[in-house]
Amino acid sequence: MQATASAPGKLLLLGEYAVLHGAPALVIAVDRRAQATVAGSPFAAPAHGVRVDAPTLGIWGASAEVLATGSIRWSAEADADRLAMVSELLRMGVTRCSEPGYHLTLDTDAFFVARGKQKYGIGSSSASTVALAGALAAATDQPTPGLQSLVEVHRDIQGGRGSGVDIAAALYGGSLLCRSHETGVEAAAVDLPVDLRWCCVWTGRPASTASLLRTVGQWAARRPVEHARAMESLSEVAEVGASALHQGDAEQVIDALQTYARVLVRMGSHSGADILSAEHRQIASAAGASGVVYKTCGAGGGDVGAAVSSDADRLRDFRARVHGAGFRTIDLAVDPRGLTVHTSDE
Repeated sequence: MQATASAPGKLLLLGEYAVLHGAPALVIAVDRRAQATVAGSPFAAPAHGVRVDAPTLGIWGASAEVLATGSIRWSAEADADRLAMVSELLRMGVTRCSEPGYHLTLDTDAFFVARGKQKYGIGSSSASTVALAGALAAATDQPTPGLQSLVEVHRDIQGGRGSGVDIAAALYGGSLLCRSHETGVEAAAVDLPVDLRWCCVWTGRPASTASLLRTVGQWAARRPVEHARAMESLSEVAEVGASALHQGDAEQVIDALQTYARVLVRMGSHSGADILSAEHRQIASAAGASGVVYKTCGAGGGDVGAAVSSDADRLRDFRARVHGAGFRTIDLAVDPRGLTVHTSDE
């Protein structure tokens, strides 16, 4: 039996930071997909273990043994660090110790500017986690893990942090309004307004979400009242944006995104987090000249941002301006498909 699964990346358009405090978040599954293949393999060594190839990450022939205790023993320590996600999925029982060896192949090329180079920052980790979980479950004739289980796995990989909305996007696809809680994530499908148009731009450098969250966390410890006010302001705007989405009102959604972006900039200034980096500021300037709204997506600091408008001509002008400034736009569309799994005889 061979199983191949794929899952989409994501764009967090509204609710970043505040989603960790109960605010709604708009997350969009985008048409860049991670693919995982799992097959019984004579190449896997030892017999009750796995061999992993992840060409995008420069990993070839990494191997590990699944011990009866449930622990994972990698043949090389470096592989244990780089393939923590595989270890976590094996530990949660997606595959069974009594099974023969398996060959895992992971392809995340769609999330990188070039193989092994910089990431766009559109959810490669969550997409690959969901894709591999689906492939492992299918190859071993087990149910696919649910949203909450996968969120727990992903949080473990990321040191206990993460809202889980990116896992929801990878699992379900489409456009979702999510709320994150300590016990899990709530996700509900929502239609984007017909007149809401958007264009993504890569800043040219990756962002460290962990570093930005750490900086904001340190600020929260120093200035708890100030931090609480910022989260309250972001949450209020996110609620307005969520209501506008339910009403299908594109202009109100755009206004909410603009207000959210302004509050994020203010929070970055107060906390010392470089949310609106120099690259983002340059792109935002082009957006202002074109008459469109621009905001960072996710933690900010780098990766991607999105320009939104109900006017297609203004977005075309924005594209021309950012291209002239040396930035790269990324053609992304909503991917209605979440996790997909295909099985076949080897």
